[in-house]
Amino acid sequence: MNTFLRNNEIKLEKNRTCWFIAGLVFVLFAVMFLSIRQKFSLSQQLAAIEKNQNYNREVVSLQKELLVKLQQLEARNRLEAGAAFDLGFEYPSNRQVVVMLKSPASDRGGLAYALAGIFRPVSSAWSKP
Repeated sequence: MNTFLRNNEIKLEKNRTCWFIAGLVFVLFAVMFLSIRQKFSLSQQLAAIEKNQNYNREVVSLQKELLVKLQQLEARNRLEAGAAFDLGFEYPSNRQVVVMLKSPASDRGGLAYALAGIFRPVSSAWSKP
């Protein structure tokens, strides 16, 4: 018994290997693209981090430099020299210095003693010459 297939009975399977290979190639290119993009992104982030670190180092060194300059400007000798030369200040003479002592009137509670310390010289108000 011979059995032959007719044309309408022949069912050919479609060749799907090209679609499979095309899918694999697409996945391969997608993975390569994403890995290259990630490396590029990481290199940009590293460059930004390095730039910020350099900026921070510059700020810290400038801060130290300004602190040194501030200490130099606030030095007592420099302030005294600036007051003497630039502003014309002088140290007071011994006659111009008034010694402020605590009045003994505060112990006694008298207002006259307290006012006497203000209106009379120190030597005559609270101390014995």
